[in-house]
Amino acid sequence: MADEGFSAKDLNRPGLADALDRLDRGAADALVAIRLDRLSRSVADFAGLLARAKRKKWRLVLLSPNLDTEDAAGKFTAHVLAAAAEYERDLIGARTREGMAQRRAEGIHVGRPPSLPEGVVARIVDERARGATLRRIAERLTEDGIETARGGATWSTSTIQGVLTSRTAQRLAERNQATNGSTSTT
Repeated sequence: MADEGFSAKDLNRPGLADALDRLDRGAADALVAIRLDRLSRSVADFAGLLARAKRKKWRLVLLSPNLDTEDAAGKFTAHVLAAAAEYERDLIGARTREGMAQRRAEGIHVGRPPSLPEGVVARIVDERARGATLRRIAERLTEDGIETARGGATWSTSTIQGVLTSRTAQRLAERNQATNGSTSTT
């Protein structure tokens, strides 16, 4: 059974859960994986699988390299491979975080593209700057039939708060402060 689109970072995958359930019930004798890193990239999770297999009396077999965790050498090798897979996962995560931080430092947007028109964000920023509560802003947008970022019809206070913490809202608020600050001094 395959878990297409799921990471092996943990064991919370529907296909694996189904396979483990069948193994625990005795409906299957062995869990066969192509490689250990396709099964788990966590030493703790892998150790738990080995203990579960022993307790429930089913086998764990890795095809590449050809390992049967029933014998001591196979079990030891599998543990070493699990540690290497976890290390690799941690390195990938660190590189990803560093790359995203670098992109942000360069002023490049990271994450989901903004999906609200800038005019709607500006309206929210302006209403908040004039003292409107999050609830009142949400009510007004809903009353005026303005769609949420995901096309919904009803705005919530948490959505308004999320918009206000966005980079676009922060940029607009800074621009408004600069404009208001320069007009009040002349």
